[in-house]
Amino acid sequence: MGNNKYIIEKSFWYPLDASDVVLCFSGGRDSSCAALKLLDAKRNPLLITVIDSGIQDDTKTEQRVKELHNNVNSPFSWLSIRVPAFYAKVLGIPILTSPSCFNCFMVKLSVAIILAKKHSIDTIATGFTSYQSAWVEQSPTAIEEIENFLGEYGLKLELPVWNLESKEHACRMLSEYSITPRPLEPKCHCADEGTKEHARPEEIRSDFSKLIIPCRHFINTSEEQIK
Repeated sequence: MGNNKYIIEKSFWYPLDASDVVLCFSGGRDSSCAALKLLDAKRNPLLITVIDSGIQDDTKTEQRVKELHNNVNSPFSWLSIRVPAFYAKVLGIPILTSPSCFNCFMVKLSVAIILAKKHSIDTIATGFTSYQSAWVEQSPTAIEEIENFLGEYGLKLELPVWNLESKEHACRMLSEYSITPRPLEPKCHCADEGTKEHARPEEIRSDFSKLIIPCRHFINTSEEQIK
């Protein structure tokens, strides 16, 4: 199901009535903890996983989705979406903060915006945590830029697990719900290179200003195309 720009690869329990938040969901520890927080609050979240057509697949993420469904008595829906051309375009943009997940995250955020607008949802959530705030896309500077960008579309950012203090804290939370504590996300493009930490705010702002150009175009031309 899809169009010439992207494909809905898999969907579980979609669409779900009364969702009030879209969660950028990889199946890793932190986004899984974020899902648990939203499920506990009966938010009926729409979880979205965005993959490319190259090194990534959603097999492990699907396993995590099934774990959540089997262990948490609260409704949610999940979409796995491929955006091959857009992903390649954004990944091809040279950024000062490379290697980082900044490019990939902006692809996911763009798809989340489209879905939020389609379903009249006003909040987008991520699994950002304070213990990983040295990572470029989770830094205070990036969060400020993301909030401003979402504001252009009448949306707000929610960080359900910002107070997680460590990977061990996340593992304990998952174990409390009988969720596998190991990460189950698709392989990241920067996995073999490591992730740059503690980038300068001016570098982050410069990169963001480059990345939002194709993102705005993709959002503005694609809003009505996910069926």
